[in-house]
Amino acid sequence: MRKKEADYQDLCEILEELRSLPHGTSILVEGRRDKAALRNLGVRVPIVQASTRPLFGLLPSHRKVIVLTDYDREGRDIARAIEATARSLGIAPDLEYRRRIQRATMGEISHIEGLDTYLVNLEAKALRKPQISRKDPGM
Repeated sequence: MRKKEADYQDLCEILEELRSLPHGTSILVEGRRDKAALRNLGVRVPIVQASTRPLFGLLPSHRKVIVLTDYDREGRDIARAIEATARSLGIAPDLEYRRRIQRATMGEISHIEGLDTYLVNLEAKALRKPQISRKDPGM
């Protein structure tokens, strides 16, 4: 199997897992465009913007929290803050999906908001279809 096909398969598997997360699971993202990208990819569990409320008030209402912040410096800092806050409240945040997406995209995306377009373009490369450009999904 070619590398692009394998990357596409890996990313599709991750997204399928995110689409089928159990009730009581929430995903924390940085902003509305990140949320819109995940919705465009079919993720239906609650997606909460970390920037909308203080973490101490946000985390206790969620049984399982998956952290999908961006891969830039700010995103890494937010992920660390969420992790520390969650652990202080006795909640074990799940950062594994964030790591797996970064590995599957080989660091080619720096923001979760670009994940939907990245997947479409990766599919085009894997299946040798024409690529598309992205329209603003958050507006």
